[in-house]
Amino acid sequence: MPIMFRLLLTVLVALSFPSDATTGFTYSLGEFATNECTDGTAQILEIMECSDAAAALSEFFTSGLLPTQDYPKGCFLSSSEMGNVVLFNSHAIGGRDLDVLCDPGTLCDRSQPICKASDSDTGGSSGDPHLRLAHGGRADWRGFHDWIISFVSSKDVALNVKAENATFMLGQVTVFGSFITEAHLAMRTHLQPVAAAAASASTAAWRWFNVSFWANHVNKDGWAWDLVTGSCAKAGNPPVHFKLGQHAERRCDNLLVTTDFSSATIDTQEWRFVLRAQPVYGRIDGPAHRVDIELTQKVGDREFAVPPHGVIGQSYDGDAKPRAGRLDKYPPRDVNATFTTTAMAEGAIDGVAADYIVASPFETRFLYSAFDYPTAPADGELRSSGAVERA
Repeated sequence: MPIMFRLLLTVLVALSFPSDATTGFTYSLGEFATNECTDGTAQILEIMECSDAAAALSEFFTSGLLPTQDYPKGCFLSSSEMGNVVLFNSHAIGGRDLDVLCDPGTLCDRSQPICKASDSDTGGSSGDPHLRLAHGGRADWRGFHDWIISFVSSKDVALNVKAENATFMLGQVTVFGSFITEAHLAMRTHLQPVAAAAASASTAAWRWFNVSFWANHVNKDGWAWDLVTGSCAKAGNPPVHFKLGQHAERRCDNLLVTTDFSSATIDTQEWRFVLRAQPVYGRIDGPAHRVDIELTQKVGDREFAVPPHGVIGQSYDGDAKPRAGRLDKYPPRDVNATFTTTAMAEGAIDGVAADYIVASPFETRFLYSAFDYPTAPADGELRSSGAVERA
């Protein structure tokens, strides 16, 4: 094996990190010459997609360690005597045929680009933050520093997130951006029809299930004893609080939250939410960890109890067409430059970004809320699951 690749493997082992769970994405291998997946779709070259691929394959991930001339830009699965690793080359624009670069059977000869499969339609956010919308839609979202935003609002389920400003390096580019650092779910359980139970809060058969996921609780080893906090209680009753570390679960009637090493999965009747704590790479200032979000619908777009809304939720609108939101245009990563993110998913959302601000982590009311729809609240009534809960 060439010395260059032996050194590369040594660095990879030192800097890569294991994933604790699969993402639900499916991937296929592509061809070097065409950068096309075996299913005919184009290769996804975004760094966030490579991270997702690494998690989906339960492999390793690292960024920018490959020489420009040796690999095309993108995400690769490499096999060697040291095991499989997922590599991301953030530098190259293209690459020469690898057959002329290394001997058959060596590390680079056995590498193959990873492509996102066309049948994967999982929404969510990754990185700083890049949004995956329904049906292949995309947008970028800077957010408002320390403000809470509705990402998903549907019948009896609300996903709210908080973003914090951050400064970090992306290759040679200094980025003034942001990361999601908290995710909060306000949910109402279904033991009997909510409309019937709502007639008397004191005798309601449903309960509030509040769940918070905290990236800033994660330690240097990537886990926390209180990665998830929350409560389960009938409306009007004192909440019963809980904390979850790794490999734990909590059920509240028909709703369930489970944790793995550094992730949490929340299952409702219509959604599955997967929240993952990830390190902020190249950090200069701001949060050390971020929350990546994956959401999967369990019903068809037209089978939701009410049409979902929120920054991401509204893309599940039943027309099967992707929404194309504004994307930040980063400078090339091999250029010494500064860049400030500004995109707010313009073009992919109703109204403007400020319309999605909510008053607190478990607030369900905002301009486009679907949480109580079509039941209109009484004048002055707050569509909320109660007081703010913070660890």
